[in-house]
Amino acid sequence: MSSRLEKSLRGALFVDFDNAHTRLLEQDAEAAKTFATQPQQWLAWLESSLPLHGISDPDVRRRILVRRCYLNPNEFGQYRPYFVRAGFETVDCPPLTMQGKTSADVHIVLDMVELLDHAVSYDEFIIMSADADFTPVLLKLRTCDRRTAVLTMGPSSAAYRAASDLVIDQDDFLAEALAFPREPEEPQAAGTVPRPLESTPRDASPPSATDEILAQCAAVVRECVRRSPLPLSMAAIAPEVKRNCPGVGAEWLGFGTFKALLNRLDLGPLRLSDMTPGYVYDPERHAVTTAMGPVCTKNEFSQRHPELAELARRVHQLTETPLLIPEHYAKLYEAIVDEVDKNGYHITSVSKHVRDRLRSLQIPVGRQQVNFVLRGIAFAGHRFGNSRESVPILAEKMLESTLALCANAQLALNHKEKENLKRWLVPATPAHATSPAP
Repeated sequence: MSSRLEKSLRGALFVDFDNAHTRLLEQDAEAAKTFATQPQQWLAWLESSLPLHGISDPDVRRRILVRRCYLNPNEFGQYRPYFVRAGFETVDCPPLTMQGKTSADVHIVLDMVELLDHAVSYDEFIIMSADADFTPVLLKLRTCDRRTAVLTMGPSSAAYRAASDLVIDQDDFLAEALAFPREPEEPQAAGTVPRPLESTPRDASPPSATDEILAQCAAVVRECVRRSPLPLSMAAIAPEVKRNCPGVGAEWLGFGTFKALLNRLDLGPLRLSDMTPGYVYDPERHAVTTAMGPVCTKNEFSQRHPELAELARRVHQLTETPLLIPEHYAKLYEAIVDEVDKNGYHITSVSKHVRDRLRSLQIPVGRQQVNFVLRGIAFAGHRFGNSRESVPILAEKMLESTLALCANAQLALNHKEKENLKRWLVPATPAHATSPAP
């Protein structure tokens, strides 16, 4: 047995069950059920597949030593056994008010602060909740030089996400951790500052990483990016490398992760975006856009809707509401109505089909933007597929959700600004209010 101590990132996980489950239930009942009844499945994903933010050593592995789930036993007590079986400590947080408010957030904050003085030094704190009340404790953890990660299932404030080192992508969590397969997509590059691919000293290569196979891997990556009209996610390229480069294996030639292997390859002018899950692109052909996908240009919005442009850009900056012109929002709602009424609401496919339809109309809408709108509408209380969809109803729910996001971002809107927000997000005369009867 090797005497070398295992390198590990010691973590503590805090699950605000009521918040996470309710937000997920608003989007997909089956996904919410999987989350509640198979925690060992997504826990294994967190330990083995969640990126180690800022750590390049392939030998480091995440170990979640503290696992705590906070839930309302009156409403969600039936899920407690699943978490106990997965090695969680469960903390009962019964409702304290007539509105059902519990003390879960207080318990979580106190437990996190207590762990700062624990005999074991915990390196990373992971929170599953969209509750912005955790922002101060995240900032506190940062001052104590602790890593933080958050999974927000549903809308969350920009300040909350900015306070964390790593924001876990909800689509990745659904597809990989909960095993809800998603259809292949054309990902958008992130709005982070691009940087050249890092190079690792040649003498640091594992023995299995010969110059010949490294060159073969690099050629496959370059060819994938060359064929793509848009930046490619590392997740989209990785299977091609495994398929075309025999011997790569699960350990990626000894580098541990595909990203670590990418950083070793000579890819010439290609660049890497740090936005989770990571993208590779050619700066000569691929435009780097915002994390929410392509947006309408400043000039186009100002020229077509000068009275709305400044407010729209401000709301977009503070809440990430997609910066689409009103005409494109109208077409987006119409596409959602047609897709859901014809094929039903399936969280893993509806956004792709809507995105593809809009692109066929030459409307620059990305899949993440469609997902943002779908989640916002659901957050406002709409249940897709329960009845025939209606453009006016979807638009009003989007407006309601955006107003809530503005309030969370402490963006105070006067009466005129609220009217302009409605003019931006709610079509005055949509092409059709509901999809045609069968």
